[in-house]
Amino acid sequence: MEALRSFVGKYYGESGTRSKMPVNLLEMAVAVYSIYLIADSPRFLITTPLTTLKPTAFELERVINQLARAIDLESTLRAAVLDALFSVGIVKVSFDAPDGQENGAPQATTVHLDDWVHDSAAREFSSIEFCGNKYQLPYDYVMSSGLYKPAAKKDLRPSDDKGINEDGDQRSETLSMGEGQQMDRLEEYVDLWDIWIPRDRQLITVELDTDKPPLRVVEYQGPDSGPYHLLGFQDVPGNVMPLPPVAVWRDLHEATNHVWNKLIRQAQRQKTLGVAGPGAGDDAQRAIDAQDGDVIKIDGQGIQEIRVGGPDQQNMGFGSMLRDLFGYMAGNIDSLGGLGPQADTFGQDKLLAANASKRAEAMQKRVSSFTRAIGHNIAWYVWYDEFMELSVPFDIPRTNLGGTIQWNHASKSGKFVEYNFDIEPYSMVHQSPSDRLQTLSTVLQQFIAPFQQQLQAQGAEIDFEKLLKLVAKYSAFDDLNELLTFTGGPLQGEESMPRQPGKLGANSTRTYERVSRPGRTNRGMAQTMMQLAMGGKPQGSEMAAAMGVTR
Repeated sequence: MEALRSFVGKYYGESGTRSKMPVNLLEMAVAVYSIYLIADSPRFLITTPLTTLKPTAFELERVINQLARAIDLESTLRAAVLDALFSVGIVKVSFDAPDGQENGAPQATTVHLDDWVHDSAAREFSSIEFCGNKYQLPYDYVMSSGLYKPAAKKDLRPSDDKGINEDGDQRSETLSMGEGQQMDRLEEYVDLWDIWIPRDRQLITVELDTDKPPLRVVEYQGPDSGPYHLLGFQDVPGNVMPLPPVAVWRDLHEATNHVWNKLIRQAQRQKTLGVAGPGAGDDAQRAIDAQDGDVIKIDGQGIQEIRVGGPDQQNMGFGSMLRDLFGYMAGNIDSLGGLGPQADTFGQDKLLAANASKRAEAMQKRVSSFTRAIGHNIAWYVWYDEFMELSVPFDIPRTNLGGTIQWNHASKSGKFVEYNFDIEPYSMVHQSPSDRLQTLSTVLQQFIAPFQQQLQAQGAEIDFEKLLKLVAKYSAFDDLNELLTFTGGPLQGEESMPRQPGKLGANSTRTYERVSRPGRTNRGMAQTMMQLAMGGKPQGSEMAAAMGVTR
């Protein structure tokens, strides 16, 4: 909760921070990593080493991808990644809908830390004796539903929602609704807990008072991994709970804002005053009455201007150093987020960006493994669901035709594990149009142009009209479509003269010009500001670093 308050700052709600956060480094880092770790909808690639099973893998892949879109798996994963940056990301995969009804489709829902419980004595998640999550159901539904034991639910009462947990601590939703306020709901709700017992493979539904008998006991029929999946970015030896990145970043974030709040107060107290000596009263009055740009008569020694207060130079240098140190501790966040050049040359900046992403790539691999486990559970439920019927369209390669997969219980046979499916998530990394254009250019240069003759021998041709339309689309240069007109063949009286790929005309020349253009790097500016703030005079190399001359 303290980390969330620091993240939202003063103006999000009544329970935010008391002090202002003019330099919200925490929000910036969380935003950059959230985009980097999951920027697009997940899709799954399903393969099998057995040739005879490849058609089944093809069908299952398309079913899973359509179902992932239907249950909005992207939003669930995005919420889990955000939770993992602050504490731990938890996703529950089950065959029950959030309201407890059997609906014939697997569900993947995010479990927030406020609603989570696990065996805290366990040294790792694989050895826990129990874990579970709290959720709310409409009181009338629970009382009328046949899913719960009548004797166990007769004493149930609607929950009293005041934004606190069982120990009296604030829940995260109080950041916006206010502390100690009653929630306004259209219906009355009751709090229930699902507790997973791995040893007995049971899911037990209970209310808060554990002295009462369970409302429901279900023999778990899902995959061996269980219904819950945890995402953490830094393991802590001997502990289930990981170390979240925000816990590492928070002290520097708050220290930086403390210093800059002090500098802002000092700047607000700064005054520039005119001082008139004895006998200069008439001169002072004329100065007071004059407008900007007026010329006034001075009889005496005139008026002197003095400056009182203002930002402390050492604090200003220290604040800049803290900001730079936060970027270092957050994995060179400026380079990772594309917030500005970090080095003097393009090559150096590219190298810094590649090194900065090493830690982020490790975090990305964890998200990929987390998503893979969730996808495996969804596929398991899809395979064993006897009532699921889906029609999934697909394109037939090398044709303009399409087909439809009719997925039902009769379309599969055998056990899921016998097929040895490999379920690999991809496409979660964001690709901008410029990234797609670069990929297209790479494919043309490395995989098509060198093998043009072999491709032509196999009847493969490039549709240049579609190619240039893609270039215009990805480069946002719509005028390109107006420059060319395709008539369907070579002009009359002219022969098409093929030119070998990569060859220029006989009389062509190339000119390479290297130009230094002044720019500005964040690191250079920070170092120069620290020198200036502490009364120093930057050297020529330091001024060049501030300007970021690119050679």
